[in-house]
Amino acid sequence: MHCASELHLRAAKRLVRYIKGTRNFGVKFTRSKEFKLVGFSDSDWGGSINDMRSTLGYCFTFGFGVFSWSSKKQESVTQSIAEAEFVVATTAVNQALWLRKLLSDLNLEQKESTKIFVDNQTAIAISRNPVFHGKTKHFNIKLFFLREVQKEGNIILVHYKTEEQVADIFTKPLPVSKFEVLRTTLDLSLCSVSNEMNFLSFVQVQTDDQTPQKWCISLHEDVLKRLLSQQGSPITMHKVFGEGSLFSPMLFGKFFDPSDAFPLWDFDSDTLLYNLRNSGKTTVDWFHTDQAYVLKAPLPGMGKTTIQIHVEKGKIMEISGQVQQQREGKTKDWRSCNWWLYGYIRRLELPEDADCRKKEAFLTNGVVLEIRIPRNPLYFDDFTPSRVHDEI
Repeated sequence: MHCASELHLRAAKRLVRYIKGTRNFGVKFTRSKEFKLVGFSDSDWGGSINDMRSTLGYCFTFGFGVFSWSSKKQESVTQSIAEAEFVVATTAVNQALWLRKLLSDLNLEQKESTKIFVDNQTAIAISRNPVFHGKTKHFNIKLFFLREVQKEGNIILVHYKTEEQVADIFTKPLPVSKFEVLRTTLDLSLCSVSNEMNFLSFVQVQTDDQTPQKWCISLHEDVLKRLLSQQGSPITMHKVFGEGSLFSPMLFGKFFDPSDAFPLWDFDSDTLLYNLRNSGKTTVDWFHTDQAYVLKAPLPGMGKTTIQIHVEKGKIMEISGQVQQQREGKTKDWRSCNWWLYGYIRRLELPEDADCRKKEAFLTNGVVLEIRIPRNPLYFDDFTPSRVHDEI
């Protein structure tokens, strides 16, 4: 883009607007009895006003969602629409041969000829009939290649109506109505809640929080009961401190002040959360592998804009956030007052071999928090009896 203009800027903005408006779209794959490879190929002719090259497009499907596609300018200028279609057909055939080989390696061999649908009858006729040879000397190699492939029975070019050519969407601008029809034909549609794609956003984990006197006031069980029983209590408060929430004092079966550090990974989540999981009241989970300690939990009524994660001296991890502002005239930090009136907290004691230098946290779809803390392999070089017991 050495000579970019306002025209290019408008085109880029339009592209970005479309991407932003279709973030929740995805290709839908469904179960099918037949696993038959099918291809579509198409090309415009001289669509590029800068060098008059054509744009080719092709895609492949098993009949339930497109999984391989391409859209790009051809490498050379073609002298007719038939030649442009012939070039893209050759490119699609090469891709089809590679896919057939790959499927064969996966024990999904395609026993029948793979059909590639082309909407130009002249290109199909040239690929089959040697009578046209005198008119096609300038693309001789591609001509003989397509004839040989079809003769061997691996690939067959089949005519398809231009109005229904799926690959048309890859080659040229289309009216909105036709574009949306072809997009649906590719099984590209808005994902439902159950099939929604996961979008990850990273949450920064800080280690420089030096706030003095925070969490100095403990939450007691009778205080929490009075708070949740009050009329007019905010809905968010019930979501934060209600049963099954990561920040609920009753998460572990008995009342435990979430501002006190809890040795989470010393306990099995299936045991502590047995009753809540059986009643479907929680999806909180924690576990550890040979590589990392993991915590997964939904954030009811919250999001990335409110949550903060701090690690104190590599030993205590705290997850907190403010859900409502303090009243005017209050000068103290909400975390050093009756914090449960303004926010939430869960402090966790980290295992000795947790390597906090490489910790990471992120939100899935802005709702589910996941924290991963790698385990330090050097820790296992020191075999104390307790560690040997854990390994056994």
